[in-house]
Amino acid sequence: INQAAALGMIRSGRYLPDDARRMARRLLVVAIDHDATQLAELAEHLLAHQLAHPYIKPVVLTTAMDASALSAAGFLYETAMTRVMWHKAGFTGTYEDYVAARIGEMTATFQVPRVVTLQPGEHLPAWALDR
Repeated sequence: INQAAALGMIRSGRYLPDDARRMARRLLVVAIDHDATQLAELAEHLLAHQLAHPYIKPVVLTTAMDASALSAAGFLYETAMTRVMWHKAGFTGTYEDYVAARIGEMTATFQVPRVVTLQPGEHLPAWALDR
C-alpha cells in the first residue's frame, strides 16, 4: 500500500464518516501554546467543525503534556517540545526553527495542503474550511 492510500484510510476525528476518510482534506492545526484545558476546548471546536464539514481531517501539533482530549476526540496529533524544554536541552538554532521543522515534517508525512496556527481561544478561519 502506498503512502497516499494509507493516509486516506486514517481516521482523524470522531465525526469523520467512514466514506469520507479517503477524500477528506487534511488540515494541520498548530497549537503549540495550548495547555490541557485549552487543548480540550480546541478539540471540541474541531469536532463541531467536523460535524458541520465532514470533509476535513484535522491533524494537530501541540506542546501540551496532556493531549488526552485530542485522543478522546479521535484526532491524530504529534507533540513538540515546549520553548522551555528546548532551551533547557541546549539545542542549537532557534525554537522557531525547530517548530518550523516539525511543521514541515508533519506537512510532508501527512501530505497536508493547509496549515493553520491557532493561539488559545482562536477558532479555525473560514479559509481553512473551504473545499
